[in-house]
Amino acid sequence: MTDYAFYQSGVREAQFRVTAGQAELTWTAGGTGALDWAALSAWARLPLEPWLTTIAGATVPNGASFTWHERQYARTADPHVIINRQARPAINLIIDHGVVVGCQHTGHSQTNVVIAVGKEQLSSLRYWQAAGLLLNDPAPLPAEQTAMVPMTDGVQLATSIQLPAGAGPVATVFMRTPYGRGLYRQNLVHFAQRGFAVAIQDVRGRNDSQGEWLPMYYEEGDGAAALAWLAAQPWSTGKIGMYGGSYSGGVQWMAAASRSPYLAAMISEVTSGSSFDDMFYRRGAPLSALASWLFATDERYFDPSKMTRQDWTKLLKIRPLKQIPVVGLGHEIPGFTTITAHPDDDDWHAVMDWPARAAGITVPVLIQSGWYDDDGIGTTAALNVTKDYPAGRRKVILGAWLHGGNAQYDLGPIHLGEQAVRFDLDVLHQRFFDHWLNGIDNGVDREPTVEYDVVHQAHWRTAASFPPAGTTQHWVLDATTASFGPTAPQTAGHADFDYDPADPTPQLLDVSANEFEYPNDYATVEQRGDVVSFTSAPLTAGLTVAGWFDVDFDAISSAVNTDWVVRLTDVTPTGESLNMADGVMNARYRNGNTPVPLTPGEPVHYHLQTQKTAYYLAPGHRLRLDIASAAANLIFPNTNTAAGPYAPAESGVVAHQQILTGPGHDSHVTFTQIDN
Repeated sequence: MTDYAFYQSGVREAQFRVTAGQAELTWTAGGTGALDWAALSAWARLPLEPWLTTIAGATVPNGASFTWHERQYARTADPHVIINRQARPAINLIIDHGVVVGCQHTGHSQTNVVIAVGKEQLSSLRYWQAAGLLLNDPAPLPAEQTAMVPMTDGVQLATSIQLPAGAGPVATVFMRTPYGRGLYRQNLVHFAQRGFAVAIQDVRGRNDSQGEWLPMYYEEGDGAAALAWLAAQPWSTGKIGMYGGSYSGGVQWMAAASRSPYLAAMISEVTSGSSFDDMFYRRGAPLSALASWLFATDERYFDPSKMTRQDWTKLLKIRPLKQIPVVGLGHEIPGFTTITAHPDDDDWHAVMDWPARAAGITVPVLIQSGWYDDDGIGTTAALNVTKDYPAGRRKVILGAWLHGGNAQYDLGPIHLGEQAVRFDLDVLHQRFFDHWLNGIDNGVDREPTVEYDVVHQAHWRTAASFPPAGTTQHWVLDATTASFGPTAPQTAGHADFDYDPADPTPQLLDVSANEFEYPNDYATVEQRGDVVSFTSAPLTAGLTVAGWFDVDFDAISSAVNTDWVVRLTDVTPTGESLNMADGVMNARYRNGNTPVPLTPGEPVHYHLQTQKTAYYLAPGHRLRLDIASAAANLIFPNTNTAAGPYAPAESGVVAHQQILTGPGHDSHVTFTQIDN
């Protein structure tokens, strides 16, 4: 018979006793605002599922790695932690003298721990202890309130407000979401338990809020109005920190663009970027992979079941684009219809161009993302907007993570290492807000600005900026040998391919999964006739790259309109070609925001910037650049006509593409190499 405590983000929320495989709840934190055991999300309840009660107190099997109770495990350098391999989220075991004394799992912003009483130091709770923030007996919270917050046009947005125990005024942690404010209450309540007010708002047109749902369009003005309302409340100090990821990251930058005087700090996770370069389009190429999200947010309440379909391939071929949901759901999606009505970078997109509108802001910010985040373009924009911040005002965490990151040790063929999942990020978030909202001198502003994880190196690095300081490499393409490297070719050449919109080059992704940058082996794709590859010689020494790849090339197309897709891959000695980073553009946007049609047969120069990465290629590996004109599943295939991707594939024409290299042509890849 053992007593176990259940902690969420360093707050003891419950205690229970395991006897003969049965768990009996013996204590919960008091107060209406504390843990609602029955209402815990399925994610939060994972460590409490029956499998834990089966192995609680059991002796783990021997071996560096093993399968136990249908889960894969591996031992680590920490003798008390066994990581959960091939799982998302990974639920790690905490052991003492070979016996299971608890488990823990984490995500973007919350860590859950179940631990035998007295063994807390063996778990990630030691980070909370070290910061002096472990909370074993949280005070009862007052009842949560709901307010209808007025916007400048009279529309009212539903907002849940959880005040802390005790007297105010207090600073506020504020999240705005399209997914339902109740979904995040348990994730953020620990801020209230540590003295902040917590406000969570349904954005316009979602859940209990009034108004029209048009993704991201109204968020700058609505964010500013909501901040002003919160700051005016009698319990408020007027200092507000915004919080959240993805869409809830983008709304923070939109609010920052308003220059609200009440926005005192931001924690931006996997933020969405501008509408034309990230969220709806990729430099003019409309995103097809977004369809599952648009389906799930079609009605007032988020319905993730609409993401999972077996007919995405068929649906995404339907034209006009606005008819896709008509066939799939039985009606148009007004927001999608509006998005597709703006194929060019016009004034409608300018309203959501926060990277331009937020330029020059000074709000302290913690930026968090991953190399395989499909909104990574948004985080790159955030890095650029804040690149001139003085030391201490910005914190950057970049891991080997998906958009739904910091939750697993394996991504397809890549094992990320035992360091890949961070169990201290919610501690860092708490300290960041404590410092910038409450003026606590906890040293967070004196720690390294950037922390980043290098794929295949199994440790985190620090830097003053990202990309970190290093050596700029300039590798030149050579079509005559299908290679690239530091030495420029002496002979002109061209690499040719034909792109047929009726059979577009694929991007390897599952539309239902809503993850666009998952690592995969592209070796088979590279055997198609519509991809050209430039491959380095086998590396004689390890190569570590950090940052993004800038890909320049001269090309001739037979079409008046086409797309370009570039992808850098790690070619292993066994022939796998694993994607590292990619970039996409519509050729009409080669000179900036004003579209310029192509003249068939005329040489044109292109520049594409890929997503960012930090990646180690071992000796014997090769670096490869793929160039294609489609990424089906990611973007709608271009028909190579003036109608672009907005016409049926059968109305398209085959484009003959030539990549030009050698003397007189500027075809190269630039990247930052850092020490190994």
